[in-house]
Amino acid sequence: MKSLQLLICLAFLSVAATTHADTINLSWNPNTEADLAGYAVSYGTQPGVYVSSFDSGKNTSQAVSNLANGTRYYFVVKAYNTSGTYSLASVEVSGVAADPVPTLPPTVPAGPLPASGSAAVSPAVVLNWTASAYAASYDVAFGKTNPPAVVSSSQTATTYQPAALTAGTTYYWQIVAKNAKGSTSGPVWSFTTAVAGTVVPVAEYSFNEGTGTTTIDASGSGRTGAVSNATWSTAGKNGGALSFNGSTSRVTVADAAAL
Repeated sequence: MKSLQLLICLAFLSVAATTHADTINLSWNPNTEADLAGYAVSYGTQPGVYVSSFDSGKNTSQAVSNLANGTRYYFVVKAYNTSGTYSLASVEVSGVAADPVPTLPPTVPAGPLPASGSAAVSPAVVLNWTASAYAASYDVAFGKTNPPAVVSSSQTATTYQPAALTAGTTYYWQIVAKNAKGSTSGPVWSFTTAVAGTVVPVAEYSFNEGTGTTTIDASGSGRTGAVSNATWSTAGKNGGALSFNGSTSRVTVADAAAL
């Protein structure tokens, strides 16, 4: 079968106040062979790595919904015929899912890692939090006093790495989510660093994200895992889980001296 030319444009999904999802609209030139049966669309967040796919029937355009805000996605399309033979993939195209102009202030920052009240945290901790719906940027407050002082303003990342911390010390931190409609402050969280000589985990994963292609290192060491060919589940022994197929499923963590 013939290969296809794939085009791409960005569009926004109209969402209710409690949702936070974006859409990328795809279109491609039709395959004109008489035995055409349909098209298969594959995509992922890395070039050449397509972890999701769906059948578009004979449609030559498709809205791909429920994408992560600010994330670049890569797409290819293949045609298939009535015998089940697939064409070569189209040229890969990519686009970034972007939020519509916000109509509400951001939701309250949540999901701190390390969890509030954690003890024996590595002094090299990287702070993580769950992205707030409708947030355009964040202020980070951090320090030994409560309330803490702002140490980073208007950053877009949902991570922050403090300078070297003192062992056996309690620290406080707070996130303020911002957009054009206003700002929303999260609660003040805290953790205590490990006493010198304490053994701390080099990585820890709860698999509670529920969706996406990454899993956060709950130890605070910043070793985010890349999820490939695994299925998210809510049926974990304690919260969420990942289901592995026994062959191609994996979580990959970048090499580091501590591992």
